Amino acid sequence: MTPDNISCTWIYKIFGTDQARRCEAVAGIIPGRDYSLTPSNSSRTGKYPCMNLAVGVSGEERDLSMRMGHFH
Repeated sequence: MTPDNISCTWIYKIFGTDQARRCEAVAGIIPGRDYSLTPSNSSRTGKYPCMNLAVGVSGEERDLSMRMGHFH
């Protein structure tokens, strides 16, 4: 296996006030993909809770995204 074929994980920050709606939105955006959604830091007042979205990405997907200018 060459380094280009190695999978990696991309991490995104998801903000919103309603946790259930955030979970539903993520499931709707990336159906059929393996991902994890975990609590992260929130604003000082707690008004803007945050979650980490971790998505597994294959080497091929990563390379295609980089060629298209979507650097993560």
